This record gives sequence, structure tokens and C-alpha cells, in this order.
Amino acid sequence: MDKRSYYDVAMNDYEHFKWLVQGIHLEHTHNAIGVQAQQIVEKLLKHVLDRWCVEEENTDLLRSHKIQTLVREIKKQTGFEVMKIEEALFLSDFYYGARYPGEDYIEVTEEEAKRAADIVDEVVQAVDRLREILKKEK
Repeated sequence: MDKRSYYDVAMNDYEHFKWLVQGIHLEHTHNAIGVQAQQIVEKLLKHVLDRWCVEEENTDLLRSHKIQTLVREIKKQTGFEVMKIEEALFLSDFYYGARYPGEDYIEVTEEEAKRAADIVDEVVQAVDRLREILKKEK
């Protein structure tokens, strides 16, 4: 079985995400964009934690789906702010709310989908910068 890193999986998802975002003007894409944005950012952050911050015996953090928790831990351990907490909270809402029907279901608007797409692009760039910094320090 091919063991891919969180980064490899996130970047594969990101390539598909860019195609999805091209249809952002279509209402039925908004929730999918929100969900995929959350997933890509979560995987990118987990890559940093898995590769540089989490000891093998302390992998509970990698089970979290709260982006703000991952962001805080990266900042604590590296001093690097990958994204603002407000952006993390915004994307974290999509993990359940935009995916599953029920009382807490969220209808993602076009404006929110655009914001989510912008955040993903920014986080991809920030994680790539941080990877370069951490590779040099190692």
C-alpha cells in the first residue's frame, strides 16, 4: 500500500479543489467547496504537526478536526502563524455543518465559498514557506 503523507493527500485534494472552485458561481458547489477547504487545510496542518511537532507517543492531536487547535499547536511549537484563528474557526464550522443534514446544517453562500477558497490558497502558501524553514532547521 502506498503510504502518502498528509501533505501529499492535501495537495492531491487541492488540485481537484481548484477545478471545483471554477464552478463557484453554481449554487450547488458552495457546500462542497466549504467542506473541501476544511479538509485540505486540516491535512496541511496535520502534515506540519506529524512531520515536525508531534512525538510518536503523542498522536492524539492528529485525531482532532478542530483547525484552531492545530493552528495553536503549530504556533506554540514553531512560532509560525500559519493562519489566523478567525479563519480557522470559520473553516472548522464546515467540518460537520456543511456535510451532514440535520438541525445544525449550514448552507454555504457563494461569498463564504470564495472566502474559504482564498483561505486555502493562503494556507497552502504558508505551509510551503514553513516547510522550507523547518527543513533548513532540521
